[in-house]
Amino acid sequence: MVLTAHIVDHDWKLQKRVLNFVHIPPPRKGKDMANCIFKCLKDWDIANKVFTISMDNASSNDSCMES
Repeated sequence: MVLTAHIVDHDWKLQKRVLNFVHIPPPRKGKDMANCIFKCLKDWDIANKVFTISMDNASSNDSCMES
């Protein structure tokens, strides 16, 4: 899993950064993915600054967002 951030800077320019690469071994359960995402956000001290999360259409992502 790759966690990326998209930020609009002070000059109103879109900045993109890779925050973390995380190996989640199969089977990838949504709850495990959600815990991993939250841990990464806490490690970066941005857990309370996230506006939205976008994911692809894998079925485990649905249960991840419900967790």
